[in-house]
Amino acid sequence: MSAEEIAQRIRPITEERAIESYKELKDLPCKSRPDLLRQGAKAIDYLTFKHRLATKTKRRSFLETIRNKSSKDYKYLLGKTRKYRKWDSSNPKSRDAKLADMYTTFQLLFGSVNTMRASYAKYIYCLVKPKIGILDPSAGWTARAMAAMSMGIPYIGIDTNKSLKPAYEKMVKTYEPKADVTMIFKPSESVDFSKYKYDCIFTSTAYSNLEVYEHMPAYKDDQDFITKFFIPTFKKAWTHLQNGGYMCLNVPEWMYNTIKGCLPKLYKKVKYPIMDRHATQAVRGNALDVGKTTKHEYTYVWHKVRNTAFDEDAKGCGSMS
Repeated sequence: MSAEEIAQRIRPITEERAIESYKELKDLPCKSRPDLLRQGAKAIDYLTFKHRLATKTKRRSFLETIRNKSSKDYKYLLGKTRKYRKWDSSNPKSRDAKLADMYTTFQLLFGSVNTMRASYAKYIYCLVKPKIGILDPSAGWTARAMAAMSMGIPYIGIDTNKSLKPAYEKMVKTYEPKADVTMIFKPSESVDFSKYKYDCIFTSTAYSNLEVYEHMPAYKDDQDFITKFFIPTFKKAWTHLQNGGYMCLNVPEWMYNTIKGCLPKLYKKVKYPIMDRHATQAVRGNALDVGKTTKHEYTYVWHKVRNTAFDEDAKGCGSMS
């Protein structure tokens, strides 16, 4: 089976439903707090869910596991799925329902590859109010691009995963043909940011080696990731950010700690509510909840005033100690 067929069997989404989902995002008021709002989720899955199935967590992807029925990983996954989801070969569930069960179990065993909620990206844009353009050095699964597009804000996205090029082209063609979206498929550290105008940087970077995307450069460890990608990329991004603009990074705390010494005082921390995957998927087996949650990550926000410099020589800049 192709990745497209497997994705559609797990999450069947028509183009009409995807367009409806995008319109829900577009109509979402700026005053709406993010919580676990799902407007735009199906619009994203329609484009990039098949690519998330090919992303490796703990050295294997769901796509390669499900295609190799003679592998130890497949047999282990099948056994655990039967245990957790309580079905066997005589179970009347459809093939698609069983495949979806296996995907849910795979996430529990090996980790999830999730996309930022487009509703949250829109919330961030509503907070910092970009007018010139948004730079996203780790564009990923289209959420931040789609939110920018829904608000009519120019978007510049950069990503090493060139397999996503057709998805971004389809995003514009399907949802907003006149949108101002520029995509660059190469490593961010090699891109000349001075060629672009933007008053907002907003991204959620890869979590070092925890998730390995298609065409992603390899880093030997977290420090290598910080030294070769994280610090050089955001030094350039900050340098060319318009004065008065904002840099918003949705990253784990350890990444924030490596960059905070390079920058002026933090302007704001914005909560990003996240699901308890064990509760919402593995145990109950339901679709992701859209209610309240006490779990969260942060987006760290800096405000650039008076051409504040990125100080790579400052104490603690780039250090993981």
